[in-house]
Amino acid sequence: MRGCEQGRDVEDWVRAENELTNESVGDPPPTSASRLGELRYPWTYLPINSSLNWGFNAGARLVPHLFAEFMWNRQTTTLSAHDIPTNQNVLLTNNAHLDMYQGSLLYEIWASSKVRPYVVGGIGFTHFDSHGILSFSDRFSYNLGGGVKYLFAPHLALRAEMRWSPSRTTSSKTTFCDPFLGCFVTPISNHAEQGQANIGLEFRF
Repeated sequence: MRGCEQGRDVEDWVRAENELTNESVGDPPPTSASRLGELRYPWTYLPINSSLNWGFNAGARLVPHLFAEFMWNRQTTTLSAHDIPTNQNVLLTNNAHLDMYQGSLLYEIWASSKVRPYVVGGIGFTHFDSHGILSFSDRFSYNLGGGVKYLFAPHLALRAEMRWSPSRTTSSKTTFCDPFLGCFVTPISNHAEQGQANIGLEFRF
């Protein structure tokens, strides 16, 4: 089991190939109405600012060097909207929460030293608590990453890692052209691109 960890998320974007409208974002709560009223639709994207995250992992060894893990990770951040005519970001809330729930497989590369590199990947979902600003809450997400463990003792290690963990957000349409089939409109999924840098203690049993 791993204890509390902290990291920093890189800039996340809820982007749309087509411009977001009020219908796709959802009606804002009264606390955001005045700020949202400053915007003139359409918007191009909703920036989610970088901030600290924290959480825990719990896992079990399946076979030598291969582990199954469950990860919960929370990021508290600000949510803004980018207004096209003014080219400015307008703050909607400074208390949005992104909770990631992921099931992952971790492969620990064996080494005779106390340093153990590893790779990790998994799938799950992200819960967006935007206080009603976004029209969605739970979305499919996944993660890919790697890191290193330093074993202080057989049952205690320091763990540092980097993960790429995008979450699906909205859907839109784009035109795809094929030299044989011609051009046609197809749906696509937009993503919030999240990068994590995490460090914490791991208790090994």
